[in-house]
Amino acid sequence: MFSTRNVYRVAFLLTKEDMPELEEALVKQKLTQFKKVEKVFDGPFKPSKYRAVLPYKKRVDELVNMIEERGLDKQVAKQKNAGQKGTSSRAIGVKAEDALAFLKGLNTPKVEALKKAIEKGKISQKDVLNVLASRELIAFYTYMLDVSSKGQAVGKKFALVEGWIDKENVGKIKTLLKKFKAFVFEYIEDPNSPTLLKNKPPFDTFEVISYLYPPLKYGNIDFTPIIAFTFPIIFGIMFASVVDGLGLLIIALFYKWKKGGKFAMLLIWLALASMFFGWLFGEVGFHHGKAIVEVYENPIVLLEIAIAIGIAHTSLGHIIGMVNKAIQKDWKAMFVHLGPILLMIGGVLYLTPYGTAMWASLIVGTLLVLWGGSESIAELPHVIGHVFSYARIFAISMAHYSISTAFTNLADTFFGRGGLSGLTLGISLLATGHAILLTVELLISFIHTLRLHVLEFGTKFIENGLAWFKPDTFPFKYLQSKVARGSQGGGRKQ
Repeated sequence: MFSTRNVYRVAFLLTKEDMPELEEALVKQKLTQFKKVEKVFDGPFKPSKYRAVLPYKKRVDELVNMIEERGLDKQVAKQKNAGQKGTSSRAIGVKAEDALAFLKGLNTPKVEALKKAIEKGKISQKDVLNVLASRELIAFYTYMLDVSSKGQAVGKKFALVEGWIDKENVGKIKTLLKKFKAFVFEYIEDPNSPTLLKNKPPFDTFEVISYLYPPLKYGNIDFTPIIAFTFPIIFGIMFASVVDGLGLLIIALFYKWKKGGKFAMLLIWLALASMFFGWLFGEVGFHHGKAIVEVYENPIVLLEIAIAIGIAHTSLGHIIGMVNKAIQKDWKAMFVHLGPILLMIGGVLYLTPYGTAMWASLIVGTLLVLWGGSESIAELPHVIGHVFSYARIFAISMAHYSISTAFTNLADTFFGRGGLSGLTLGISLLATGHAILLTVELLISFIHTLRLHVLEFGTKFIENGLAWFKPDTFPFKYLQSKVARGSQGGGRKQ
């Protein structure tokens, strides 16, 4: 938790003959994000079969010479041929070159004729599946050729492949490389690696939000556990209502039953937050009940809460920025982050009798901001602007309460008339009002909560990294069917 150091850069050396099969296995198991080999990496890799002081290229060259001198590559080839018993070594018994040639041979008239034959029922379901599987096979090999192009030839017989893996998959990679007789397996924590977030439940639910940010710089702290608290709090205040929260909970549970996934769990947490603040503020949804914290009868209290959240949230963003700069040992930038925090503290102290502390905080904060140079000074107006941007919490919450109250009062008018028509019209008005709240108002609350987290909060500490870690994979669909598998002669089972 809080760590983004979850990815290793890997490198392995193997024969060119074995490289396609190994890469296919890595893609199918979703283990590796392949990297184009552009230049030798000077290490130190670990654990290494050579001394860490040797440059990476020199170690690879020496290993190639050792393999060729001892004839290890011939031994491996002999073992493979003995175990295959005449079958193809590829995962699917079709060569990539043949698949590409077939793809180039497809022209528009043939495709159109095939479509018409399918529509008229002249082709069986089995044949249709085989056609779809063949097209998918072509796409798969086209994809694999792109993956293979990222490797680099080493001499006439060998290839060097590099990429990134999840730290937790080191054991799986080692097992796989032993199976394919790869001659090198080395890994290192590279600061230029893509970023992977790994949080335990329930914090992992909020990775859905974290992945909406630009890729985090590798090594900076993962802020997901923090927004696991702040996101539901801000959304819950905006969408405070027991009834509407319950409606959102029902929708979320239905979505989880149908689709599953982290987004469904996110909606569940937001629904619970909405119900909690609805109870706290006395906003049941039909009539304003007894409030523990009265904010709708005394709106200035809600505005004060919104501004207080703004000060706390933006200060928290600067604190995360300070921690990131401390990790990078950029001490000047770390102290510059402290400047806006002191300015906000000074603003709060202005409302208290502690005048000396107020002036000390304002003066030191201003000096730290000036020390940061033109970029830091340009951000100075945002200190106040971003805090007051949190007033939208007050505005949206009041709008939610006002819409709910308006429809409730209108419904009460018809309920007061009595009779079936009055009851029907009253229920219809309540249903319409809460339908609006559960669609338009829900979307507004979510978007503005997200905006506060991305702009007002995230801009305080986000530093762009290389990319999010995403293993290379292929979305198999038709090749997994029994009919399609049966049509692929000579290949191993999927």
